[in-house]
Amino acid sequence: AYNTVIAQFGKIDALVLNAGRAQRMTAIKTPVQTTRDLFDLNFFAPVELAKLALPAMLERNDGGQIVLMSSVSGKLGTPLGSSYSATKWALNGYFDAVRAEIGTTKNVAIQNILPGPVESEITEKAIKDGKGSEDSKKMTTARCTELVAKAMHHRLEESWISEMPVLGYTYLAEYTPWVFRQIIKQMGPKRVDIYENGGDIYSLKDMLFGSDATAKKEL
Repeated sequence: AYNTVIAQFGKIDALVLNAGRAQRMTAIKTPVQTTRDLFDLNFFAPVELAKLALPAMLERNDGGQIVLMSSVSGKLGTPLGSSYSATKWALNGYFDAVRAEIGTTKNVAIQNILPGPVESEITEKAIKDGKGSEDSKKMTTARCTELVAKAMHHRLEESWISEMPVLGYTYLAEYTPWVFRQIIKQMGPKRVDIYENGGDIYSLKDMLFGSDATAKKEL
């Protein structure tokens, strides 16, 4: 595919690495092979594609862009997404190192895009073993795409694209990690319980005060 693009257009100006798959199950229940499969798609595939395009971008030195579609889960360990979070942490670390190696001598941008919950096929394609729902309002695909395009235009090195409360969690995890860990230790088990009982795993109200699904089970 890379050779076909080069043959037709001569170069790649921007490579957007957007493929990925999510996970919806606890770490204990997630088979090691599932973790390996997620790393193959979410981590090793973007790395291989970037290694194809980057040498020519560096040689041309005319403003090429490698745009990595990561996740805010690469900033915080997400309950029910341990392996998914691990792939995104790995991506962020790898491409941060690539950016550092390039430095300021080359006009090539390495951009990490970290979306929160967004309307997409990633939910229905997720690897899961439960019946939890994701009914809470998410950022629309159109809005996320608009913000990604703006981040690309301004060549931002890292962009967090999310609505509240997930954006707030991301700020806590980045700037006050101890505080965030104490909060997530309280909310994490509740999120697992909500998922296993068919509730909305993005409902902040349910994680704070308990879900209707859990209450019905207890009754």
